[in-house]
Amino acid sequence: MRRKKFKIQSKNYLFMGIVLAVLIAYTIFMFSILFFTVATSLKFNPDYLIDPIGFSPLYFQNYKNAFSAFYQIVKNGKQVVYLGDMLLYSLIYALSCALGHMIVTSVMSYLVAKYKVWLNKFIYTTVIIAMVLPVVGALPSQIQMAKAFGLYNTLFGPCVMQSSYLGMYFLVFYATFKGLSDEYIEAATIDGAGQFTVMLKIVFPLVKTSMFAVFVLLFIGYWNDYSTPLIYMFDYPTAAVGLFNFVYNPSQAGTATIPLRMAGCMILFLPIFLLFIFFKDIFMGNLTVGGLKG
Repeated sequence: MRRKKFKIQSKNYLFMGIVLAVLIAYTIFMFSILFFTVATSLKFNPDYLIDPIGFSPLYFQNYKNAFSAFYQIVKNGKQVVYLGDMLLYSLIYALSCALGHMIVTSVMSYLVAKYKVWLNKFIYTTVIIAMVLPVVGALPSQIQMAKAFGLYNTLFGPCVMQSSYLGMYFLVFYATFKGLSDEYIEAATIDGAGQFTVMLKIVFPLVKTSMFAVFVLLFIGYWNDYSTPLIYMFDYPTAAVGLFNFVYNPSQAGTATIPLRMAGCMILFLPIFLLFIFFKDIFMGNLTVGGLKG
């Protein structure tokens, strides 16, 4: 028995050692990519062309040049939007879409988790089907619907379109509300609180950290999104759209140097990095604990 137990423990230690080695290698690889991105963004282009991976004097002018080099002509060629305005559009787009998506998803998952009606099974099934089955060829119809409802090429139109309960975060909120004791709701109901009051003043405050963690994840996704603004709000280009056009627009090929591209990437990365640093305790805590604790 001792010999068998020793063999099992040896296999466990071997497996843990392999996993640890893979994670360390992956961490070093990711940090090396970040390091070389920052280093490249601080290089003068001739120095980069001579020695891409070597050390050279820091050239912070790339970050200043990015605000004038990243631009897009909009509104029938009559207006030029620079990186400063693009960052503002990115902030509005990411905040509005993340907030709308989080509110709709949390409300729908609360209703499905805490109310026993026949429609709940249908709603839950639609979420699973939407996650499993790929939606192909829906873009033309979505554009027609957006134009019909006046949501196309507007600043807040995508917010309405993205405010859907479908997706993985519905299951996250559903597990959170399912694990929440009904005693809180019953006690508030006995005291005379209405259903809307119970949801806003009793249930949501109990899971506010989970809601904030989901909001941060959604904000990061929408901040980095360039396809939706490129299609639905081309007169209000976000910073991600500006970077995309700067890299792939043939008319700007002469100015799209590698150090300048990396400087643009770091400008987009900095707000997300600061957001994670300031709220890492709430963010990481909810990722590890899950939805069973509010």
